Amino acid sequence: MTLLIVPLFITGIAIANFQAANAGEPISPLETEKFYTETDKDFENNFFGTLLPIKDDGTQTVSAVIHPKKGTISSYNPGQYYAWTKVTAFEDLDSIRILENDIDCTASGVLNPSISKMNPPRIPGGAIVAEMCDDETEDLTSELAKSGALFIRPDGLVEVTVNDIDAGCMVFLGIKYSPGLKDEIATRVPAENRSCENWELVCGEVANGVTATNLVTPQNDNGVNFDCEGFFADAHRVLEVIGLPEPPVPCTECLEIAGQVASLCLDEGGSFEDCFSEAEPILSECALVCEGTAEEKTDTCSSAGVVKNNVCLLSGEDSGVCRDEAEAFFFECSGEEELPPVPCTECEVLPLLFILSCLDEGGSFEDCFSKVEPILSECALVCEGTAEEKTDTCNTATSLKNNVCLLSGEDFGVCRDEAEAFVFECSGEELPPVPCTECEVLPLLFILSCLDEGGSFEDCFSKVEPILSGCALVCEGTP
Repeated sequence: MTLLIVPLFITGIAIANFQAANAGEPISPLETEKFYTETDKDFENNFFGTLLPIKDDGTQTVSAVIHPKKGTISSYNPGQYYAWTKVTAFEDLDSIRILENDIDCTASGVLNPSISKMNPPRIPGGAIVAEMCDDETEDLTSELAKSGALFIRPDGLVEVTVNDIDAGCMVFLGIKYSPGLKDEIATRVPAENRSCENWELVCGEVANGVTATNLVTPQNDNGVNFDCEGFFADAHRVLEVIGLPEPPVPCTECLEIAGQVASLCLDEGGSFEDCFSEAEPILSECALVCEGTAEEKTDTCSSAGVVKNNVCLLSGEDSGVCRDEAEAFFFECSGEEELPPVPCTECEVLPLLFILSCLDEGGSFEDCFSKVEPILSECALVCEGTAEEKTDTCNTATSLKNNVCLLSGEDFGVCRDEAEAFVFECSGEELPPVPCTECEVLPLLFILSCLDEGGSFEDCFSKVEPILSGCALVCEGTP
């Protein structure tokens, strides 16, 4: 026994694969087509309704009708529609059994509302069955419903069995639907919930009693049980709701999106500063338009504001100007006036990453430290944390500020005075002495970096001498 797989194309649309059981048979004894129509059927004239619009890929569409003030979906156009299965018998068949597998279109939940709802959700009413023979159409719905041959299964799907079908006759099963997305906020319908695939599973038994066994349903039938001991066929059609505005990005995804932009930029050899600058407008735009809870919105706007502030500082702009721009953005984004403070424990994270990336990209020790100093200083001034966290962050920023000042060639006393003033503004305390054991760490790193960059021994030691000398004058330790 062999199986003949015959791909069928009806009205120019790929419909299904059909399996024939008997070796040497020229064609399967049945073929199946799936399509959607409006509800203007007229059986007396063998008319099953006006086809819904069809896209180039075979998808059929309904158009969403949006409430102009509420922004909700008030209906579709058309407001009701049929999903039809058409089964054509090429031989006399004892029976044709059809299962409407519409789980993808009708299964709903809080986060994934269904596209379609059976209307009304009962038999008869929500389903209709007809047979067309010799250009005459007979409505079998009432007869089949009374006999129990047309019914809703425990899993919610509609199934029907029609007996004694003559060759050349066609059986139609239509399910009437209404808008499942009614009253949903249009912008909040996820992209994946704007289209669905409706399957038909069909089993036919040949009148001469010859049947095939172990024919299974398609893998993409959503796990629906539909055993067939005859000729099996399946058909499918995608329905899409069009006319909906683009769904907003969830606020919880904005940082991830911007991070992917920055990561790709770094992977392609971009500098930390350039990649950070490239990701900033992506994050800012996402924060402005994203949707989420009030807390999610505020957190995303805050993160975008901090990134905007840091990119501004990296560009060399004055810290006051950068802070004002960040505050203005945060107000536009969240409606709140003050940008939430950064935890003091996070102030050193970005500067450290930048310094490491800057040095790895070939930047000089002096340039890398100078670039990052205003970011750490600005964060230390506005961050919040325990008294110990605040003091530690201010001291770290002050030490960096002092060393950058010395590397620029400024007088030791001037740099020390600026550092003292900064730490008092930052923490309200005096600049603590540096342990003498730490005085040589930064100078040694600078010398190694300077020599590695091609600097002369004399120039490198000359640059670092005031840092080591200044530290030795004020450090504390054992004799």
